[in-house]
Amino acid sequence: MLQATGSAQDAQLSVGGINVAARWSPNEEGHSTVSFSLSEAVPVGCYVPVHLHYRKGLSGNTVTIPVSARGQSCRSFTLWPSLDTKGSNLLALLLIARISLRIGFPGQAEVQFTDEEAAFHFFSPLANPQPLVVLPPPGTCVTYHGLAQQDFGARKNLLEMLQSRLPGPALNAGPGVVLQGPAGARTIPRNVDSGDYFAFLGGERPDYSRAVQPLFLSPGRYRAKSDGTETLGAFETEFQVPRELRSRSLARLDSVTRREGLQLQWSDGPKDAPVYLLAVSVRHSTTAFGACLCTAPPGSSKFSVPPSMLANFPATEPEATLPLNLVFLIAAPELTRFNATGIDAGFILPFTLTGRTVDFR
Repeated sequence: MLQATGSAQDAQLSVGGINVAARWSPNEEGHSTVSFSLSEAVPVGCYVPVHLHYRKGLSGNTVTIPVSARGQSCRSFTLWPSLDTKGSNLLALLLIARISLRIGFPGQAEVQFTDEEAAFHFFSPLANPQPLVVLPPPGTCVTYHGLAQQDFGARKNLLEMLQSRLPGPALNAGPGVVLQGPAGARTIPRNVDSGDYFAFLGGERPDYSRAVQPLFLSPGRYRAKSDGTETLGAFETEFQVPRELRSRSLARLDSVTRREGLQLQWSDGPKDAPVYLLAVSVRHSTTAFGACLCTAPPGSSKFSVPPSMLANFPATEPEATLPLNLVFLIAAPELTRFNATGIDAGFILPFTLTGRTVDFR
């Protein structure tokens, strides 16, 4: 049972991507109580998406509800280690990324680049996680719409993304965190003024703000270590860098017709972890934005985003600034956990991101 605003006329309610029959009971305040039953086909999870789609093409933002088998607890799927650490006061996250993008600038040739980044960050668990931090169960999607001024901004690097999504203190973990792998070693240095840890590991930036460096990350085992300080104890642990997803359908994708949805195929995906699809569209003239995040089941090699998830995406318009209309494929293994004095828990999340700009029509 949910509380809703608006009208039930020509509206279809879905739970976990499965259409359900809903009973609307309006009250005097203009709200309605929505009652529905779930079938066994609805996926289980702590954040199963509930979506209202109108047959005329309009769509609402996603809300989530917990769904579990009788007598069992729900399972959460989270991109950040902030929902499964209740009772913790301070967490540490080492985020490592290989980012491959093809960006199309208006009136210019497309720019293809690969950029490798790493950030080490401290934060407190989120009591109320933000959208796109919570992942939907495998096989489902969530969608959100709003104003870019309030809800979305261009990412400059991993550290700035962590600072905005997972705010926390800048603690002293020593002069740097060392990464060791097949290509040697790289250090994630500490900025003495801010206390933050960030490094470009290899590759290039699309704005050519730094020289091209040899790539450092490749699939395989790596080791992260820090000598520690009185604030944070020493730690050393191994983790696995996933393969970069290969997708001919994404490479050839130059436009998306919203009423037809989006279909992608890929290879080299992880067998024991999901693949994530993320689509974003920002219309600069109105600041309207739409974002859709989907979780493909472990071992899968294709996924179809329903048209209802893209119904409220703003159409792409010609512009002279950096385009913010993109589609991504993301591969990330299970979080690697480590322990150190001074924190309740530490986590390592390596991932690969492959994406490109597209025109949403």
